[in-house]
Amino acid sequence: MTAADLLARLQVLNNGLDIGVNGDDEQRALFALDMAQDYYETVAAVQGGIVNGSATLSTTGMQGYTTWPAGLLRVNSLHYADGTGEVDWLDEVGGHLDAPRPWPLLVTVSASPGKPGQAWGIPDDRIYWAPAPDASYNLIAFGFVAKTDLTTRAVTFGHNNLVALPLVAFANRLLKAGIDDPTEEMSALANETFLPVIRALRRRVRARPTGRAYTKVHRT
Repeated sequence: MTAADLLARLQVLNNGLDIGVNGDDEQRALFALDMAQDYYETVAAVQGGIVNGSATLSTTGMQGYTTWPAGLLRVNSLHYADGTGEVDWLDEVGGHLDAPRPWPLLVTVSASPGKPGQAWGIPDDRIYWAPAPDASYNLIAFGFVAKTDLTTRAVTFGHNNLVALPLVAFANRLLKAGIDDPTEEMSALANETFLPVIRALRRRVRARPTGRAYTKVHRT
């Protein structure tokens, strides 16, 4: 499916648009579809439970962090590319913490450099390693990845086809937005529009069960 297919569906919902090739409304409709995709990706990344892609990254020897991969909106799991194991992602809920800075960084202060077994990240900035890597390691982060912007008719729609119809319906609503329409209403409508398909896609991924025992250090 391409952006052209999305435009064809949009034409059905709003046949007053001139969105043929070089039509008067073509670029505006593409902008609306791209904005709708941004809304969907935001809602899906926050909701969790959907793994739609991966990103590759490498560590640098004696450097305690790696630049966050572009387009990676959420990390579900982090594995060594050579299949030698999984890195424990420390950004989990349920812990008790009263510390002046992200506590995973405290681990790297006392640990000698070695093969990282834990990671913690600041989206769009850095992923930190514990211990700091002693060499270059290649890893794969599985999670939710933003897809290619819908800027031309030829762009391939990167999400599941189930997302196409609600995305087009939301784009049609964006095209009808008035100058005084509050943005809060659009955010609420995005949740209402996309949550059903997110629930449907979530059932296709069986998450690993969480153990009952505490395995993390708690600072009080």
